Amino acid sequence: MKIDNISQNTSFQMNYKVLTMRNVKKDFTKAVEKSIKDIPDQWGEVLKRNNYKLYCSNSIADIFENEKLAREGAPEWEAVTCTYPLYRFMAITTRVEPKDIQKVVNHEAAHGILDCEGLMENRDLLDSLYYDMQKLPKREPDNHNHDMFEVKNLLIKPLSEYFQTEVCADILAWIHTGGGLWGSGYKNSIKNKTLLKENFPDTFEILSNYKIGERKSV
Repeated sequence: MKIDNISQNTSFQMNYKVLTMRNVKKDFTKAVEKSIKDIPDQWGEVLKRNNYKLYCSNSIADIFENEKLAREGAPEWEAVTCTYPLYRFMAITTRVEPKDIQKVVNHEAAHGILDCEGLMENRDLLDSLYYDMQKLPKREPDNHNHDMFEVKNLLIKPLSEYFQTEVCADILAWIHTGGGLWGSGYKNSIKNKTLLKENFPDTFEILSNYKIGERKSV
């Protein structure tokens, strides 16, 4: 799969290019470009320094193929951030609705920041997350099936390692313009902009005060 074009627009007052795969409508690419410009300059600098690419595509599988990764290993999601050292990229697909582009871009960029800054290994952050999680109600024994964005299932313990990362990424997204996913009505979930701040107050405070960009590249 060849790249159709590389956007010449700049983001973060830097030459941070958006890679667009074939057959992606220009309006969609422009919306992603606008959204990535709205994240903080420090985020852009960190992502660029750590060689993060940003793709627009009709599917994540197309991006995997372009990156010479196994196409069959690509998740069938609307967006994803790949954090492997040799394959660092954010992927936003055309399955994302226009009204959700900003919040999805924020969320995926936040995953990149968590990776670059090594935040999921930060003891202060992990301690605050653990403390907040203890206040969440326990999962009902028969409640095994859950949707990622169903609030009832997010705000319960034990919270898996996967969900812990998702929570931290979305808290970072909510700290900045456009917000994140949980509490935004994304995928018909609850609308409450302070949802994560109310339920993860210590984690929210740690991430709000963290100085992004002071850690060396990894």
